[in-house]
Amino acid sequence: MKIELLIEREPFWDILFRTLDAYYHNIDGKKRNIQLRSKKIKDLFNRNIFLVNSKLNIIFNPHVDKNIFGQTKKEFSYHPKRLKRWMQTAYVNLATTFPFSFFFAESVLEINPLVPHAKDILILGGNNRLRIMDLKSDSMIVILKKGFSRYFFDNEVLLREKMKDMDIPKLLSCNPAHSFFSEEIISGTPINRLQDDQTAQEALEKAISNLQTLYGQTIEEIELPSYESQLHSEIDGLLDNKVFSSIRDRVLSLCDKLFSFESNRETISLAMTHGDFQAANILLDKDNIWLIDWENAKKRSVDYDALTFVLKARSIELFYDAFVMFYQQGKNKEYDLFKKSISCLDDNDVERMLRVFLVENLIFALQQNNNEMFYSFDTYLVDYLEIMEKIVKDLKL
Repeated sequence: MKIELLIEREPFWDILFRTLDAYYHNIDGKKRNIQLRSKKIKDLFNRNIFLVNSKLNIIFNPHVDKNIFGQTKKEFSYHPKRLKRWMQTAYVNLATTFPFSFFFAESVLEINPLVPHAKDILILGGNNRLRIMDLKSDSMIVILKKGFSRYFFDNEVLLREKMKDMDIPKLLSCNPAHSFFSEEIISGTPINRLQDDQTAQEALEKAISNLQTLYGQTIEEIELPSYESQLHSEIDGLLDNKVFSSIRDRVLSLCDKLFSFESNRETISLAMTHGDFQAANILLDKDNIWLIDWENAKKRSVDYDALTFVLKARSIELFYDAFVMFYQQGKNKEYDLFKKSISCLDDNDVERMLRVFLVENLIFALQQNNNEMFYSFDTYLVDYLEIMEKIVKDLKL
């Protein structure tokens, strides 16, 4: 999630200040005064500040090594329409090149005393974490944001320490006590930004084979009623938080309808899942692919990642149509691609599979908003609830 969206959802700057202060205090024992302010012309020659570009999700020293923007350019230079792609590329290039970067930045961040080797770092916003790309140590520092649940941090670290034979950025060090870890810096283009469909397809197939590796080592079979009970308990636990009081009845009503279904299956296969398997989280660098953003890793139904991708569940404007089509047809070419590589997928009872997915994905959306610091729910949860209600009504689930 980009900084321009984070500042609408939460007191982002206060969270950033507290998170950076705690991290650097752990590194060098120094407390820091951090503040955000407007730009001044004299800042053009100030080497002791950071520029903020919330549209590109970056905070950086004006005289930073230009090589640090490689991944930013790959991520933000693309647009499906050729003219807009040219304009977007021009904007990104200018916004990351001094002195133009100064004029495209919205504000200035002052950190006193200045952090170590400030000209070698790039600070990136995120949903539950901040990241600091550090060229001097050739590593990416990933820090849990202050006031955010350790659930996201602990799940990712646990999985990545075990799954070392997958195409995931290498974990270099971990400091659970202070909620940060470092990983190797990787570079690649998200496959939804590739212009060649065949190349994107081949990269997707490699990513799916990684899921097969993950599932093969973590799969288990449990009684379906037992898993439904687990999901119920998880939702009840989330709804105990007063932040969800305004939607509590809607959520419970939806869950009651989705669980009032008799399946011809007595068991369900669970496995550790990525949790946010979408094209934007699959990077291609020449012949190498990388699966990134594992903060939502969790044990779920083994179909969850495939359905997240196939049903366009992270592109909420496409989700309803994709869901209805899949429900009516029972499968599609994209799902067949997953099925070909992942032997443990179970589509013998499509309605059961989709009902469970709707509830699991509702839990995903609730967990992203389970924070009393937030000003409001993010648009994903709001839209997802409306679409769930429409699906349940239209398909008579």
